[in-house]
Amino acid sequence: LWAFPRVDSLAIGIASKHGKRKNYKVMKERLLRFIERYYPGMSKTISVRGAYIPFFSAKDIQDMPICSRNWALIGDAASFVEPISGEGIYYTIYSAEILAQCILEKELALYQQLCMKHFGKNLVKASQVFKYFYQAEFMEIMIQMAEVSLLARRIISGMISGSLDYLSWKSRFRKEFFKILGDFIFNANITIKKEIVTNLFKLSPKYYGLFSRNKIS
Repeated sequence: LWAFPRVDSLAIGIASKHGKRKNYKVMKERLLRFIERYYPGMSKTISVRGAYIPFFSAKDIQDMPICSRNWALIGDAASFVEPISGEGIYYTIYSAEILAQCILEKELALYQQLCMKHFGKNLVKASQVFKYFYQAEFMEIMIQMAEVSLLARRIISGMISGSLDYLSWKSRFRKEFFKILGDFIFNANITIKKEIVTNLFKLSPKYYGLFSRNKIS
């Protein structure tokens, strides 16, 4: 769920990777129940609107042409959406700034290359780890580790906020691994330890590629 306060209203929304139309009714009902629970009576006065956020594969982000001789795409249309958080406004503004500079300098052909240089590689990496990120066991481990380790909280919050990009979070994790392990050993109670260990064994071996030095494909 997300909420954007406005001058005379509050925009509340729900995001889900289940973007098929058959799920729209279920998601709408869930949102209305949430609003009615926390803002009684408001669900009867709101207007329900929505749009699909396009998520692209790593290959699409790398290979899809986003400009030519007399045209260019920015933002969502250019595949610039962060697939884990759904963030797109930042990349729309950033790509527009790059495009404007390319137009001013009459170097439109460099637009795609510059976008990939400044933020495209991070989107590619996010697209690659997306399939791992929202699995229940992995999410539970992150939440549990954040509860017992300040360093884990900083890494996770950095990933979510965007201050720590997906190209560098693995190296940050490896650097702090033994400190985080120490937090787990000394700060976690026996219940949390059992839950984390159980979830680790449930994870597919593919997950450990997230923390290896090899590239994820």
